[in-house]
Order: sequence, then C-alpha cells, then structure tokens
Amino acid sequence: MSELSSLAVMRKSGRVSRERYEREKRARQHAEAMLKSRAEELHQAREELQKQLFRERKIAGLQTQFIRMAGRELDALVLSIDTTTARIARNTRQQDPGWIHGKCQSIQTTVTRVRVIIDQTLRMADDQQLNRE
Repeated sequence: MSELSSLAVMRKSGRVSRERYEREKRARQHAEAMLKSRAEELHQAREELQKQLFRERKIAGLQTQFIRMAGRELDALVLSIDTTTARIARNTRQQDPGWIHGKCQSIQTTVTRVRVIIDQTLRMADDQQLNRE
C-alpha cells in the first residue's frame, strides 16, 4: 500500500507541478503581451513627439523669417522718416509752408505704415500663440 500511496503522491505532485508550470507560463505570456503593448504605446508617443517637434521647429523658422522681413521693412520706413526729417530741418528756412506741410504728411503716412506693420506682427504672434495652446 505504501507503494500505491507513494505513486499517488507522485502523480499528484506531477499534476501540481504541471499546473504551476502552466500558471507561470500564462503569467509570463501576459507580462510579455503587456510589455509589447507598452513598448508600442511608447513608440507611437515618441513618433508623435517627433512630429510635434518638427512642426514647432518649422513654425519657429517661419517666425524668424517673418521677424527678419518685418525688421527690414521697418528699417526702410524709419530710414525714410529720418531722411525726410533731416531734409525738413535743413530746409525749414528756405522752404514755403506748403512744402513743409507735404513733408509732414509724408512722415505721418510713414508712421501709420509702421504702426500697421507692428500691429500685424503682434496679431500674428498672438494668433500663433493661440494655435499652439
């Protein structure tokens, strides 16, 4: 009888080991599946971040180009104002009031253009800021 009971214990022990092995195998497979899923999520998040970084760099480049263009435009307008005021200052005594009045209107027109450019620049900067948020 002791041989029979020892055989039953071995069979039971074999079943327990086999059940334990299967449980551990399923747990490993589940952990692997979760790890693969997480790795895919991280890969997709990395790709999305790279796309966003590319867009941000492109926007920054466009902003730099725009600022340079606006700067050149403003420099030209300021030079015009400076030249006109220097002429007026040199010729005030020699010119008639109508000529001076015309030059003053030219200065006012240039100042208005500068203000428009500044307003447009600020509005574009605000719009870009809102688009990023």
